[in-house]
Amino acid sequence: MAFLTIALWIRSYWRMDATWKAWQALTEVASYRGAIHYYYGPSLLSPENYWRSGSFEIQKSGNEFLAMPPTLGPLRATCRLIVPDGIILLVICVIAAAPWIKWRFSLRTLLIAITPAAGVLLFSTR
Repeated sequence: MAFLTIALWIRSYWRMDATWKAWQALTEVASYRGAIHYYYGPSLLSPENYWRSGSFEIQKSGNEFLAMPPTLGPLRATCRLIVPDGIILLVICVIAAAPWIKWRFSLRTLLIAITPAAGVLLFSTR
């Protein structure tokens, strides 16, 4: 599994794989230059009510927008999130290792875990 992940990470520097849907706005998830890109915002594509996917070759250029595929252009994104592949791999490794960690739960542990979650919920409702 690790070799496949590394091979796909290296491939992302000269090929971009993307899945997108252009309905009222463009929603796209792409593997591009060693990171996972999420884009939500205006679209230059015609509206479609189904998901599409494709693989694009990345052109070598100094201009970042010229190297992007046709679905991602120089538009103002409502939401754009870029997560490096290494972070995703680290999260997967931590989740995979979690069952082997000895956990000792008590009421104190439960209160410590719930307090930050309650604070986030309280802060987000204001």
